[in-house]
Amino acid sequence: MLFALALWWLHHVLGQYRWQDILLRLRAIRATALVMAALLAVAGYAWLTLYELLGVRFAGARMPYFKIALISFMAYAVGHNVGLNAVSGGAIRFRAYSGQGLKPKQIATVVAFGSITFALGSAFLLGLSLLANGETSGLLLHLNPTLVVVSGTLLLAAVLAYFVLAFMRRESLRIGPFVVPVLKPHVAFAQIGVACADLLCTAAALYVLLPQDASIGFTAFAGLYLIAITAGVVSSVPGGVGVFESVLFLLLPAVPPDRLLGSLLAYRAIYYIVPFTVALVMLGVHEVWVHRGTMQRMLRPAMPLISAPDEHDLDQVVRIVRTSGDTTANLALLGDQNLLFNDEGSAFIMYQARSGSWIAMGDPVGPASARQTLARQFVERSEDMAAAAAFYLVTEDDLAIYEDLGLRPSLIAEEALVDLAEFSLEGAAREPLRRSHGRAVRGGVQFQVVPSAEVVAMLPRLRAVTDTWFADESGGQSLSPGYFDASYLRRVDCAVVERDGAILAFANLWCAGDREELSIDLLRFSESAPEAAIDLLLIESMLWGKARGFRRFNLGMACIEGLADHRLAPGWHKLGRLLQRHGGDTQQFEALREFKEKFGPRWRRRYQAAATEDRW
Repeated sequence: MLFALALWWLHHVLGQYRWQDILLRLRAIRATALVMAALLAVAGYAWLTLYELLGVRFAGARMPYFKIALISFMAYAVGHNVGLNAVSGGAIRFRAYSGQGLKPKQIATVVAFGSITFALGSAFLLGLSLLANGETSGLLLHLNPTLVVVSGTLLLAAVLAYFVLAFMRRESLRIGPFVVPVLKPHVAFAQIGVACADLLCTAAALYVLLPQDASIGFTAFAGLYLIAITAGVVSSVPGGVGVFESVLFLLLPAVPPDRLLGSLLAYRAIYYIVPFTVALVMLGVHEVWVHRGTMQRMLRPAMPLISAPDEHDLDQVVRIVRTSGDTTANLALLGDQNLLFNDEGSAFIMYQARSGSWIAMGDPVGPASARQTLARQFVERSEDMAAAAAFYLVTEDDLAIYEDLGLRPSLIAEEALVDLAEFSLEGAAREPLRRSHGRAVRGGVQFQVVPSAEVVAMLPRLRAVTDTWFADESGGQSLSPGYFDASYLRRVDCAVVERDGAILAFANLWCAGDREELSIDLLRFSESAPEAAIDLLLIESMLWGKARGFRRFNLGMACIEGLADHRLAPGWHKLGRLLQRHGGDTQQFEALREFKEKFGPRWRRRYQAAATEDRW
């Protein structure tokens, strides 16, 4: 409605003029006036950055001023032109400040703080103008001077009430579900000062463009300018276009309309259109920078599709694993992981690509000299495919590499490592193991390690044990997460427990490095296997590795001890406690750790390193 009335009024005032007349008046504006208006506009936007700075501080956040200034300029430049500044500029703020870690509530506080600051400055300056120029304002507004003075007094009283609230209140103000923080007096003074400086600069930017014979003082003009700009804001018309101009035509009848319109067009270009164009360019450049990986991927030749590893790849994995000190690297032999090799073929990363993420299993496998370069290559490849990179179950040894790549490590598990040089069945601490081992031996249970070359002939018997294991519901929870795959098992040795020629249990053995580490992956047992058979299989596997010079035996993962259990505990601690209490069988996690503890291991931490992103 206001916009329609504004258009009607503009047509009524300007209908007698041609566009040539308006352009002629526009060209008549002095160059010095244009330069002065531009400088005042820059000063106005600079003061607006202090609106933003005060709002961010009031919201309890801390950011560099440079970033706040950029966000402020883009938000206000867009908001001034699009309209509904709190919504349009607020959208830019939400995107920008979210990337800086501000919560939605804090961002809303910044937006509201800016709106209140503008209202305070407008009320204060308009009130002073009405009181200082009561008669002139009354004539221009067609109001009784007494009513003008009363209006100015009421505006200043509202500002004074705001100060009283700042001085008197010591507790947060609750309005329904909302809580307004305590406003400190010096913040209120800063709001008034910054808002007045901003509004005076923008009013002056238009004032210097007026014709020299406008015959109106700056104080009186500033009051009229504030009325016009407030009308434009209230109308919600984009940029207040038409409404702002109509009010000024109505309030400045002494200025010829064609000359006033020339000044207004120049003001629109300087304070609105140029900053808006610059802000759009800045936003565009920022978005291109943020999504530069996607842009590069779109502009480069298509990358080959990720494919499953072939036999040649797996043979190469076997050679590399022999130089690794981590038995987890043997997971690559399952063939269900994607593999990324370095150019020399001396190292690899196994990973899964799912749902916009590339998740690597463990550290890069290979010599230390190649791991950092390969990890960087992995992250860059994931970015090229618009995916987020993460490394799962990595050790402390390479955490510095991930941090250098912008990945944040967090502790997620621990694994049990048995020092084989110290392991034996001697001593009081090993009495439970000796008893269990002796019971199995007296029951006729025998142990052997079947070389990989002979595993193929045994696969049907191993398959039968696996089928029995799955038929038993109690097999749902296991010491190992592996699965039966014939092509995988034929590449590794197997530890087998038998009685009277029948296989009771088996586990494939993982070897890593130059006898650096020994472990098991797939552990299966039949329903006829005695409880002591599992102890015997693990004990004999450790003794077998010790006799052949292996340094340690890896018993795999278990729940993390020392998880904090209070209200302020980190989120992953709370998740770990929740899993321990409610994940599957209530006592599974504790029982698994207790089972491994009886072998006297030391516990090595495992981490997840995930990508984080600062978008502004």
